Amino acid sequence: MGCRPAGTDASHPATAMTWLPGLTAPLELPDCAQLRAALTEVLGSWALSDAGSRTEPPTIRVTANRQGFRIRAPWITAPLIRRTLASTVCSLTVDLGRAFAVSQSAGVCLHAAAFATDGPLVVLTGPVRSGKSTLLTHLAATGARIYADDVLSVRPDGTGMALGLAPRLRLPLPTAVPPHVRQFIADHQGLADQRNLFLRLPAAQLQAFGTCRPVGWIVMLERQRNGAARLAPLSPGELLAALLDRSRHGGPPVVERLTTLLALLLQAGGVRLTYSDPTDAAQLLRAQADRPPSAGVSVSPVPVPVPPAVPREAAIPDDLSWVRGPGLLALELPDALAIVDTSRDRAHILNPLAAGLWQLLDEALPASALLDALCEAFPGIPADQLRTDLDMLLRDLHARGLIKPQF
Repeated sequence: MGCRPAGTDASHPATAMTWLPGLTAPLELPDCAQLRAALTEVLGSWALSDAGSRTEPPTIRVTANRQGFRIRAPWITAPLIRRTLASTVCSLTVDLGRAFAVSQSAGVCLHAAAFATDGPLVVLTGPVRSGKSTLLTHLAATGARIYADDVLSVRPDGTGMALGLAPRLRLPLPTAVPPHVRQFIADHQGLADQRNLFLRLPAAQLQAFGTCRPVGWIVMLERQRNGAARLAPLSPGELLAALLDRSRHGGPPVVERLTTLLALLLQAGGVRLTYSDPTDAAQLLRAQADRPPSAGVSVSPVPVPVPPAVPREAAIPDDLSWVRGPGLLALELPDALAIVDTSRDRAHILNPLAAGLWQLLDEALPASALLDALCEAFPGIPADQLRTDLDMLLRDLHARGLIKPQF
């Protein structure tokens, strides 16, 4: 859908600078009433306002012509072209979440959904296509209050802050969506096209921009093809690694983001939800949401899947020595080690085996000496298997920049 305001050149419509609370730079939008109305509907309480006399250059630029909308931002390698209002607003909300993250001076922004019932905030996160939005819609259909669908701002005090964005669903809906949820979606349908549908929730259910609530539970989602929904506790190291992976880069330095996440682990419980049916999972989550984190998780653990076989690479030479990489900070956890790479603004979580190996390398050691240490620590495992594991571990640590060869 193109947009040609009256009295302007069709190929270069007029633009205007617009501000959103929490951003350090404006958003440049075309003078297009349809786009502004659609964006205003989805942003809701995160209200647009004119830039006035402020002259900062925009972070995100949107232009329009007869064919559609072009979106540019510093983190996009090539301009995005969108043909419909819904797809344009969908891309813009993703970029605005990124812009909000890089504008923050404290805390951390997570790629996550979040809801609450009568207790603390429950945060849902996981890989792309793990079903956050679908599961959140099932929860909304049961009356849960929605704090986030895609981006949650976590403050240093452990509270989650809503941005007020309308939840979005990908279309077509999964065939397993039950009738009562389909009816809920139909009753609350907002901006939509063939691939995207935004929900227009009442103000009492979609929490307004700036609304805060303490985080009580962090749930890592893992979809499976079949089987009942079940919860299993996550160790602090597993949870911190997952949260770092789902945190948006930019904003405060990685050390400060890590500090916020560590404080969050002290107050919140961490669980993994394995599920196939969102209705089943939503019922389990509602029951868990009302439990205090100190109560733990009273369910059976999830079986650990067997990883696929990895083709074996050439062995690392026995006499090749390794040493820790430069500029790294270490922080010990009960079951893991956090390594902060300040030069790259990254943090890495190492399991006990990787942590033990990294700590040995405060001075250069050859691979043969590292293998001897592993054989002593694990006498029941054949040496050739330990050597294969050692080679994989050294390659992984090297790829992350945590160790380097010393020739």
